[in-house]
Amino acid sequence: MNNKATHFAIAMIVSAGILGGCVGKEESVTLPPPNQTSTAATQGSALGTEVQGEHYAIKLVADPAEPKVGKVKFTANVMHHGQPTDGAKVNLETTMPAMGHDGPKTELKSAGGGEYSGELDLGMAGEFSATVSVDQEGHTGEAQFSFVVKQ
Repeated sequence: MNNKATHFAIAMIVSAGILGGCVGKEESVTLPPPNQTSTAATQGSALGTEVQGEHYAIKLVADPAEPKVGKVKFTANVMHHGQPTDGAKVNLETTMPAMGHDGPKTELKSAGGGEYSGELDLGMAGEFSATVSVDQEGHTGEAQFSFVVKQ
């Protein structure tokens, strides 16, 4: 056996020994799909959390507080420099990042005192991301929220 053949044979024996030591040992690693986040927490603030932007502080709550598949009422509280904001156009748009598609959206209607409400029909369980956008006389702002819809 020449030197190259000897080195190759040794490398094969060592490789077989290393791999052989792994036989019978199960190890599982789960990776998130490319370009997708693995948890709702990374997508925005939790419902009920106030998000402070340049012009507006926005808080979004759901009724029921833990959304379930079906109709869910959302209320956004919009403040400008600590004062309730009335007369703005407020939109709520949802997505399901893990599924890669948009969810329902609606324009929230003013209930006075800086509160805007609307209802969405959430058709499936899973992690949702929500964007509340505010536009009043050219002053715009938005806030990101995340929540999980259960069956």
